[in-house]
Amino acid sequence: MPTYCDEGAIVSGAGLQSVGSRISVCSRCETPLPICEALDSRFARVWTCSQCGTQFTGVLAKNYSIQELRAVRPEAIVFDPDSIQPVCPEMLEFARGISTHDRSNIEKRTATRHPIVAILTVMELDEQLRALGPPFQTISRNLSTGGICLINDRALAGDFLAIELKGAGGASIYTLAHVLRRRPIGPYQDIGTEFVTKFASSTIEEQVEE
Repeated sequence: MPTYCDEGAIVSGAGLQSVGSRISVCSRCETPLPICEALDSRFARVWTCSQCGTQFTGVLAKNYSIQELRAVRPEAIVFDPDSIQPVCPEMLEFARGISTHDRSNIEKRTATRHPIVAILTVMELDEQLRALGPPFQTISRNLSTGGICLINDRALAGDFLAIELKGAGGASIYTLAHVLRRRPIGPYQDIGTEFVTKFASSTIEEQVEE
């Protein structure tokens, strides 16, 4: 698996692999993109422009910005229920207690965070948005239009999370979140994130509806 993409090369377990040049903007709507061409198809993935839906095959550039990452949707993912590690009951009770405190002490932010305790399924990702392990359950502490705060039973290694949220009718919406904060909270970890972009839908029909 490659560990990063740059404008000249990516490093993988097999050594240095040549890649093409940076795809600077979307060919259709000219939105700046965070991807570069992959000359080795083993490392290529499909990225969808968030603005116009145009698809590109490539790999993430090493020096992309979060703002550039918002311009694309990574390939669709689906969590396998059989591989999900369940949340421990003690952490859920802890989260409910923290939520009571949050309701009486809501922080003032650009986007107001609402205390919501719910069990969510997430997966840690590296900077190339590759899985660092199987999906697992964690607990939301509060939620806003801009991000979500989680309580987890261990520290996270990755800077990104794939989070499964539920939309209308219970449909799964896979969202990419950037980890901004990690700090202890009692025996657990308080994880603050910002939403970055959605993953591409698994069917063409769902993409049209969005």
